[in-house]
Amino acid sequence: MIGIVTGGNRGFGKVIADMMQDDMGYEVYRPHLSAGFDVRDPECVREYFSKFDHIDALVNNAGVSYMKPFVLTTNKRLYDTMNVNFYGAWYCTRYALPKMDEGHIINITSVAGINGFGGLAAYCAAKHAVVGLTKALAEELYPKIKVNAIAPPAIKTDMTKGTPDKWLIEPEALVRGIRYVLESNMTGKVFL
Repeated sequence: MIGIVTGGNRGFGKVIADMMQDDMGYEVYRPHLSAGFDVRDPECVREYFSKFDHIDALVNNAGVSYMKPFVLTTNKRLYDTMNVNFYGAWYCTRYALPKMDEGHIINITSVAGINGFGGLAAYCAAKHAVVGLTKALAEELYPKIKVNAIAPPAIKTDMTKGTPDKWLIEPEALVRGIRYVLESNMTGKVFL
């Protein structure tokens, strides 16, 4: 089985990719920015996915977050947040789908994709968009391809440095949920 985990080289993505590879037998590919893969660039994404004959699972995990009050969020930060978190998932899904006869797409969103949080307007907007994409694709692609989202709270990764530990969850604590989704026939769900 072939699995692709964007941003699978560190943080939550690495934990997901390791579990898929070590515990589920996937051959996992981990495209990430430091290796020249940019989810914000549709041509880069198209070229990357063109090398695969078949894909069984796609985990759209790449993400960024900037904490600034709405009035201080620059257009550049807004575009970057939307481009990585939403358009990245859109482009990866677009170019993975022709390689998928059946399988799973898991979008990593956030509780910020369900609720709003002050200082995170751009991030909340992007993650809400990912939830909408998940639900629309679930309707469109079922029963061959199951599309679900995982909406965890703040995960202890490089992205949450500076956040008090009492507010963070270890990435390993969430991996069972990813496995459960990959082994299920459910679609259109957002798991908190």
